[in-house]
Amino acid sequence: MRLALAPIDESDRFAHPEEAEAVASAVDARRREFATGRRLAHELLDGLGLDDGPLLLGRDRAPLWPDGATGSISHGAGHCVVAVARTERVEAVGVDLEDDGPLADDLFASILTARERAALEEEDGMLGATAKRVFCAKEATYKALSSRVRRILDFHDVEIELAGDRFVAHHDGARLEGTFAHDRGLVFAAVAVARETSGAAPT
Repeated sequence: MRLALAPIDESDRFAHPEEAEAVASAVDARRREFATGRRLAHELLDGLGLDDGPLLLGRDRAPLWPDGATGSISHGAGHCVVAVARTERVEAVGVDLEDDGPLADDLFASILTARERAALEEEDGMLGATAKRVFCAKEATYKALSSRVRRILDFHDVEIELAGDRFVAHHDGARLEGTFAHDRGLVFAAVAVARETSGAAPT
């Protein structure tokens, strides 16, 4: 899996007119996000030898990746992160980007399971920054599972175990491994569902 992170472009220039048409009626901020995500995605796909045209939107508004590729795009805090992988090794990927500030206390109950909350309280007295990492990991996991699970997942449907800059996500008997990175006051999480097993590991 390959990752790219960049600030949102000030312009909304697109490599393909079809991409510009897909967000022609959107507000300026959305067009800039969309353009940045597509630019990063094309760079990653080109590095894999898989960039073969515009990245348009499917019915679920997710990118329609070219044959042989899968990926995920996330925007937040003025930045964009993109993950791309070859489907010969990876079934799906998910990535999420958040600012590294603490998760608001009033969101703990809706985001964290009882087991997650107990683990965080034991580890660090329930620091909001650690809870934000759990939230980020869940968002990335939902994206990775979206092609398998044909419904909207609740935050309590996935449980996260933290292990330094790595994590394990549990959902319905499946165990997915992911990783965190920190840069520019941001935290982002990435998950890859390996094709050959039900587990997952970023490569």
